[in-house]
Amino acid sequence: MLNDAGTQLALAHPLVVVLIALGVLALWRADPRQPRYLLYFGLSYLLYAAGAASQVALVPSTHAHNVLFSGLMYLLAVIVFAQGLIALSGTRPRYAVPMAILIAAMACRAYFLFIEENGVLRSYCLNGRSSAARSIKPR
Repeated sequence: MLNDAGTQLALAHPLVVVLIALGVLALWRADPRQPRYLLYFGLSYLLYAAGAASQVALVPSTHAHNVLFSGLMYLLAVIVFAQGLIALSGTRPRYAVPMAILIAAMACRAYFLFIEENGVLRSYCLNGRSSAARSIKPR
């Protein structure tokens, strides 16, 4: 599967994202103050790249586990990126709401992947969690 030209081309996107992440983490390491927001941004790029690469290469190989894993990576990337924005703004980080969204999103994903066959609710839960995570605003 990885010898397929289409798969190799599709893996170029996560590779570019990993290179961006390494650049951001290098900036974080090179700065004597080592600002937390650069660390958060670099980690969020790495999490996003892991989710994108797992979708392209289908790792884990079962579709349900692949959807769970890639969804978790994307959701963690959004939450870590939001924490980077909070650190950049200088406000105190809040972890309760992002963790509640993470737990609810993963429970919903697991339920509609393994138990319920309702396509409309499945699509809503699988795609609605990213809008909920984006709606978190720092105070």
